[in-house]
Amino acid sequence: MRPRDRVAIAQGAAVGALASALGMVQIPFPLVPYLIFDLGEIPVAALMLAGSPLPSLVASLVYFGVLNAMGQFVPIGPALRLAALLSMLAGLYPFSRRGPPSGAALAGAFALSTLIRVAAMTALNYWVLSALFPGLIGATADVIRRYLGLGLSPLGLVLLMTAAFNVAQSALSVLPAAAVARALRAAGLP
Repeated sequence: MRPRDRVAIAQGAAVGALASALGMVQIPFPLVPYLIFDLGEIPVAALMLAGSPLPSLVASLVYFGVLNAMGQFVPIGPALRLAALLSMLAGLYPFSRRGPPSGAALAGAFALSTLIRVAAMTALNYWVLSALFPGLIGATADVIRRYLGLGLSPLGLVLLMTAAFNVAQSALSVLPAAAVARALRAAGLP
């Protein structure tokens, strides 16, 4: 293994540990409280935006391992968090090659990463809810209907709120990560 690869793995492991610590903060999404905002995505996304895809992948896997060891709703919860993070990173990757994006490039990175994340997570949540937890759909939809008054099907309501959550989570992850990535680059890291 090349020394450069060892450094990338070490960076990823350190950021994965930081992500795990930040991931302990629990902020539920209103109306669908089983969806939890994840502050641990910020440092992983910052690594990607700083031009470090390998360390960001390592950090994602370290975070996934910690979530499986200590997380909630194992193994489904950690697997869905990993899928959300990796789908978002896939959208950030094309923008990571030129350094931290700003302006129109940041808007493009946010839009692409959000689009990929929303599509992936809506499909995965459809499968998980339909196949594994069909009873959860009705109860969650009743709460949403009471507050929003939307006339969609129960599954449609839950998936709409899941998509809204993923847009908000992308904003929470990508926008601060861009600022962190710029600071990392200015400091000569990673």
